Amino acid sequence: MKKMIFKGWKKILIFTLMTAIIGSFLTGCGRVPVVKGKGEVSDNEILNGEKDVKEEDAADSTAKGRYVEQEIELPMSPSRPVGIVKLSDGTLVIPDKEGPRLISKDGGETWETDQQGWFQEILNDYYIIDMAVLPNGDTVIAGSEHGGDWDTAEKILVLVKEDGTKVSFDMPPSLNNGYINHIFASDSGRAFAVGLGSDMIYELNPEDGSMKEYLKTESIMALAAFSGHTMILCDTRANMWMYDMDTESYIEDPVWKDFMEEQYAMNSFSGGDNAYEFYVFPGEENTFYLAGKKGLHRHVAGGSAIEQVIDGTLSSFSSPLLALQGMVMIEGEQFLTLFSDYYKSKLVRYVYDPDIPTVPGQRIKAYSLKENDTLRQAISVLQSADSDVYVDYQIGVQEGSSTTRDDALKKLNTEIMSGEGPDILILDGLPIDSYVEKGILKDLGPLLSEMTGSGALFENITDAFIKDGKLYYIPAQVSLSAVAGHEKDVAGIKDLASFADAVETLRRENPEKDILGLYSDRMVLKMCALSGEVMWKKEDGTIDEALLKEFYTQAKRIYDAQMDGLPQKYIDKFNELDTRYWTDFGYRYDESDYGLSMIKNTMEFCAGKEPMLMVGKLDNDYDYHNIISVKRTDGNDDVILQSLGEKGNCVFVPASMIGISASTEKEETAQSLVEIMLGTQVQAMMNYGLPVNKEAFEKKMEDNAEQNKVEGQSYAGMYTSDENGVGIGFDIYWPDAKEKDEFLSLMLGLKSAYINDLVLEEAVIEEGEALLQGRRNVDETVLAVMEKVSLHMAE
Repeated sequence: MKKMIFKGWKKILIFTLMTAIIGSFLTGCGRVPVVKGKGEVSDNEILNGEKDVKEEDAADSTAKGRYVEQEIELPMSPSRPVGIVKLSDGTLVIPDKEGPRLISKDGGETWETDQQGWFQEILNDYYIIDMAVLPNGDTVIAGSEHGGDWDTAEKILVLVKEDGTKVSFDMPPSLNNGYINHIFASDSGRAFAVGLGSDMIYELNPEDGSMKEYLKTESIMALAAFSGHTMILCDTRANMWMYDMDTESYIEDPVWKDFMEEQYAMNSFSGGDNAYEFYVFPGEENTFYLAGKKGLHRHVAGGSAIEQVIDGTLSSFSSPLLALQGMVMIEGEQFLTLFSDYYKSKLVRYVYDPDIPTVPGQRIKAYSLKENDTLRQAISVLQSADSDVYVDYQIGVQEGSSTTRDDALKKLNTEIMSGEGPDILILDGLPIDSYVEKGILKDLGPLLSEMTGSGALFENITDAFIKDGKLYYIPAQVSLSAVAGHEKDVAGIKDLASFADAVETLRRENPEKDILGLYSDRMVLKMCALSGEVMWKKEDGTIDEALLKEFYTQAKRIYDAQMDGLPQKYIDKFNELDTRYWTDFGYRYDESDYGLSMIKNTMEFCAGKEPMLMVGKLDNDYDYHNIISVKRTDGNDDVILQSLGEKGNCVFVPASMIGISASTEKEETAQSLVEIMLGTQVQAMMNYGLPVNKEAFEKKMEDNAEQNKVEGQSYAGMYTSDENGVGIGFDIYWPDAKEKDEFLSLMLGLKSAYINDLVLEEAVIEEGEALLQGRRNVDETVLAVMEKVSLHMAE
């Protein structure tokens, strides 16, 4: 898989680790035992959607007490914060790798900047890789000299006392080029370091600057937490170990192990720039807290229970865009949490409110076939606005589950028919046409007509979903079907036929080059399916044979031109990547979103290598930044981007299709959730998909990061090396005014929505593979598709 290194750390958070939306009153439950042992769960897991909750039970509940969130104003947003540290004298510190630290002397109520002259001196000469503040205020810093080659640049590991006195450490030869990747500070004042790619933890001696091998671990550690004589270590795959530093032996803790396997087994993190999907920090003696998607949990080392302190489903912890940057327990069993929030950090205090209902009184049901980040984010915002609302979010097919789509649909349809169905649905993967015909969905037209000002949507997009004067569903985000390349190569592309013409021309002119970066029949068919020639159904729902025949004719031309003369090395690389995806993720590369992304080959294109066209889905604003940045590289100033489809009638791929049940008794609350999903706040924060909200689109085109304000300065980069070890890549820039206008014009030209009918598309692709492989002609393939779809409908 391609190695990507981003120069702009904020983009790592935004596009890899995700950011958080934080409300003023997101809530969680008080301490209730959740896990007592493997397989034993309490009734509190009801709120995680694993057991059903009867509405009357919630409404009649008299239990009181939950944690609420309160945002604390900071004098400035740290650029690269390193958690929150509580010093021995009670001072709270937020260290920053790129600027002044923030300190609080009053338990986190107020904060001020603390300029340290010695730190600026280090910054002038070194890039800070990692740092840690000890309880006495001493700071340990690992850095690499600015400029030059990374492997040969001077590395430092230094402890700096509060008065600026420095103690430099002599790094052992066993370290990889002297590269220290992580530094850990214990609550007792001990300091530890981990080298790049090393399974050895070193302890630092601040008295003489020596380092000794302390503990050889089973894998590479990225996070450590200390409480008393107990140390918790976590690697990049969410595996955790407890270690007794007094006896120098591991602690067997099956309760903790089972909990991690059940709740966080699918998580992973690098700890890069100290942002985490979950975070461990100390509490009382030999007690630890674990914060993550499931909320906040407490565990005594070796204890028999794990307690839930804050419920993830009722707090911002469950937000898909949340990245934890640090958390600490303060006086009064309160917690301070530092979250990344798009381009800046936010500090939030969790305070226990004994008077608020433990279980919200109002409840609505939301449903999606697979977990939907945008819906999850909107639920977080809705529950922050009204602490008495609980959204019971049900997912048909959980990740890693053996449940099939058909199983989930049968269960969902049974609930709908019995009047127990969801109030709001994400229709991706569901039989949308059938739901419309059966009157299951409510007309959203009146609601959307009221969404003006900051809530206004792109009319050209909403108009694409009007049927018989009504609007039964609307996407929360869209992707463009696009192609980019040198102007002479793509200017004539207007539809699938002219695209096939362009590929054939390029093949004639370049007999042994990679034209498209697509290496399997399935990838070519999926790409062609995004072109707009795939409206295979007539108004009455039957298959349009003529259109399907035209689609196959052009797809065959494109496939033949791409594969004719394609060097075997490309196919071998694809097969290797395809196998790796299957092993690591359970699906093939040619079925992945990245496999159809148009930016997957931008680095190779910039290097003057292949492929000659970048084609596929343009999924977000960052993809657009990639394409316009390609134009800034040598020899590529004539590169253009255009949608696939006729001009003014361009194709887009909708996602997160929202519908409201026509029979809902919670119409007002359901509409509020829809408005939030389509509102500026959520739309402007989406990592995947382009906003359908006009104001959110404009915000995504703005450069909000202070460090990017220098005109013409790049804010990130993409780099890798070729098969010969030669580095390739390019810097990434924000679009200028002209490029912003061009992108807006593309959005305004979107008119045709490719709504994926899973059954039909799968039939078209499966039968089309035989056509592209030469085992069947076009007419035979069309007939096979019609027979397969008819058989499915009959079943």
